[in-house]
Amino acid sequence: MNCSTIPLSILATFVAVAGCGRPSCGNFEKNRLPSPDGEWVAVTFSRECGATTARNVQVSLLKVGESLPDQPGQAFVADEGDVRISWSNSSHLQIDYGPNLRIYKKESQSRGVLIDYRQLSP
Repeated sequence: MNCSTIPLSILATFVAVAGCGRPSCGNFEKNRLPSPDGEWVAVTFSRECGATTARNVQVSLLKVGESLPDQPGQAFVADEGDVRISWSNSSHLQIDYGPNLRIYKKESQSRGVLIDYRQLSP
């Protein structure tokens, strides 16, 4: 049997099942905080990619009016826990995080905005 003789229903089933192995991810926004000059928005969110993904908290910087893309956080990624964001000024974002978080990404700047971090006391 060659590919041209496989019934379309069997081929469609194979394509549908083959696609199930790739996890579908989604971002779930928690908080938006605009910068003092109104140019940027710091967004905290969780990203879920199926049952095998641990709960997490992530931070990205967006231009005002920009939608949160379906991508991991570009500034900060950690296990789910206490994360607080604040602006020191329009070009400095402060991210405070809990003492027992495992951190996977911690950028010193994102999109031209400098990022300062502080670990919170237990």
